[in-house]
Amino acid sequence: MTPQSPRAARSTRKHFEDAVRTSPKSVVTTSALWVAGKGGCGTLEILPKEIRQKIYGYAFDISTPITVKKCCGPEATIRERRACRKHGTGATTKASRFNMLQVSKAMSSEALWVVRSQGSLHLEVDRALTQYLGCYRWNGQRQFLTSRLGCKRKMTMWASAGKYRHVEVAICKETLLDGNPVIHTNYLVDIASSLCQSWLQTSSINATAADSDVKRTVKVKLGSLFQDVLPFNTKPYGATSSWELNEWMYRYYLLSNSEPDLDKIAADSGHNLLRLVAVIAKYRGCSQWEIVANTQLHKDDKVGLGWLHVIQAECARHGMCLEDAGSE
Repeated sequence: MTPQSPRAARSTRKHFEDAVRTSPKSVVTTSALWVAGKGGCGTLEILPKEIRQKIYGYAFDISTPITVKKCCGPEATIRERRACRKHGTGATTKASRFNMLQVSKAMSSEALWVVRSQGSLHLEVDRALTQYLGCYRWNGQRQFLTSRLGCKRKMTMWASAGKYRHVEVAICKETLLDGNPVIHTNYLVDIASSLCQSWLQTSSINATAADSDVKRTVKVKLGSLFQDVLPFNTKPYGATSSWELNEWMYRYYLLSNSEPDLDKIAADSGHNLLRLVAVIAKYRGCSQWEIVANTQLHKDDKVGLGWLHVIQAECARHGMCLEDAGSE
């Protein structure tokens, strides 16, 4: 193969630069096209602010709740985060609905206000969310960098979550059957604590009258927690509940020499729910919390019914109420 002449190489390089300059990706990410307007919003600047907010709401589909990303978590390495198709260096505007925020700082500021004030944040107790709970522990010198980056990413995530005015926390039946239910009910306490802590930090940094008047609403959806086999009704009365309990014990206690203490699991889970109510009552401030669960229980769900009455009484003592999910 004959080597390419310097003149031909310069011509090839020029064609490549022209192609990159006029490519669709370059046009989307070039800030010069978007700062032509006075406020940096381009041609949208000629529209009233209220109209622009409606456009942002449709563009980012604020009717769909925002969830925690499942692709690159806080403990992902730098190489893994760069290779992520949605959030990495090669991500495009079509990879995620929020990648369009990169085109302009002015547009990003207005659009984020719409998303956080009119949209909602959905926090499901699952493996994607539990990575952001607690601080990453340092297990050796090689993990020191990952440890610091992991803690910083977790703090950044909760700082961002604290800016949403409408938050929904949920736990489902499948999650309670995945391992120890005590751990999952304790995650509810960690989520409430992290949210309240993020609000306190935000109010201390931006201590203005506008921030103090912000009304936040949080809905905690417990689902069928009081009527399911785990964690409370471990004495099944039907074929379905017996099969669920046997499958759970077979999956997690087959190789164990001891059987699980089901009474302790129920007591610890109920204690976690009491801690949840206590954390909300102590740190909620001006926010409005609502706990929703299925309250139509079977007469044989004696333990679940007992804990339901205990939690209802505790909520009433702190000026809250545990509402039935069927009344939504």
